[in-house]
Amino acid sequence: MKQNRFVHAFFIVPEILAALLAFLFACKIAIDLTKDTTAIINGAFAITVSLSVLSFAFARAVEDDPQLKDHITFAAERFLHAALLLILGSVVKYGVISLVGIKEGIWRELGRFIGGLIVLFLFSQAMLIAHTGVRILNRRLVDRMARKKDWDNVI
Repeated sequence: MKQNRFVHAFFIVPEILAALLAFLFACKIAIDLTKDTTAIINGAFAITVSLSVLSFAFARAVEDDPQLKDHITFAAERFLHAALLLILGSVVKYGVISLVGIKEGIWRELGRFIGGLIVLFLFSQAMLIAHTGVRILNRRLVDRMARKKDWDNVI
């Protein structure tokens, strides 16, 4: 049973806003190559890995609906892929930061520019792929709320 459009929109608008903010945040991290953002990247990694693990566990628990199981597994794979891209982006970013110690010159600046583009691409892709997982997971969970007629009865 599907949710009505208002309920669906109520849950989907924050998901879209979160994706836009995450993308802007990824750009900020990638562009400012002079700051150590280890804590932020580690936090994003922990969140995506946690969502991946929870999604894989949820997919294993779903036995009655093979299509739902496939969708949840797909979302889990997206989170896992995003976590991998965050690790790769982090490695590249800290490699680029180490270029600061190199004598000033065209090669250092060229390396920082190319490295910055690679980091921006990896972090942006990680956020977009994680958003795919969030979108799929959120919409399937919203649809599943309609299984119980009194899901919104709080009294």
